[in-house]
Amino acid sequence: MKDINTLYQGESDSVTNASNEMTAMYNAWSKYVADTLEKLISYRKGNTNQWFFDISNINEVKALISDLQEMTTHIPFNNQNINMTKYAHVWFAGSSSNYPLSDLFK
Repeated sequence: MKDINTLYQGESDSVTNASNEMTAMYNAWSKYVADTLEKLISYRKGNTNQWFFDISNINEVKALISDLQEMTTHIPFNNQNINMTKYAHVWFAGSSSNYPLSDLFK
């Protein structure tokens, strides 16, 4: 008879591997889009929980959003280009200050 630790070891390893892969994917995405995301964030005005921009910067903001969306569709990861749009939606949704951006990645 297997003990409880042996019985669930396989499931635990699977969850750990999935978690490690998700972390690696986030790190790859974050590194790839870092400059664009930082520039977009630099245009945000006012309360950090709101996303407001000066109207004079709207064309730059729109271009950065478009770039970020496009970049997210082909992130280099494990020698492949991966579309991480759905993951970006989840990552932004879990962010306390950038969650409004999650709607841009569905």
